[in-house]
Amino acid sequence: RPPLPKWPKVILIDGLDECGADQYQDATQSNPPSRSREGDQIEILSILKKAASDPDFPFRIVIASRPEHVIKRFFADVAKSLTRELFLDAKYNPDADMALFLESKFANIRRESQLPSSWPSEGVRRTLIANASGQFIYVATVGRFMEVSGGDPDELLKQVLRLPGFKASTDALAPLDALYTHILKSSPDPPLEQSCIPAKECKTQQQN
Repeated sequence: RPPLPKWPKVILIDGLDECGADQYQDATQSNPPSRSREGDQIEILSILKKAASDPDFPFRIVIASRPEHVIKRFFADVAKSLTRELFLDAKYNPDADMALFLESKFANIRRESQLPSSWPSEGVRRTLIANASGQFIYVATVGRFMEVSGGDPDELLKQVLRLPGFKASTDALAPLDALYTHILKSSPDPPLEQSCIPAKECKTQQQN
């Protein structure tokens, strides 16, 4: 039996931009919480940098995150000499994967709701992919929303399409925020909301 290849051991951290301690504050006190999400993220990165700087540390560290300003600044300055940046969204063409995902979801919905094979139009699919702006979670949330809401699929899709779309001059995540907000406002069923929206995002939207 040939020996196993000596691949490096790897620690994978996904969604660093969503990491942060819950904020607890006594309602009788006026002082704001002493911690911030950005501060927690920098603390996590600093600990990882210290570990990675140790010659005896046996792991490679792979971090996946949205390009939030505080995270980009840390890697561009403090940890520049230790890191390598990979832009997966641009290089690996997420649009093709999102198109396949949507086709699978829509095929299931067509079959269950007896909709014509032409539903939805190719233009609608292109619009959804453009609104996703490389973020797979957008199309995944659209699919989940239509699956679990229990309403007319065509009307649910029209609701999504009426939301603000992606514009080059705006935040690329604005359509995702608009989608989350619509789900939270339109659903009378909190468990349904949380089945459509990742728990951390749902909590953040409710606090806002």
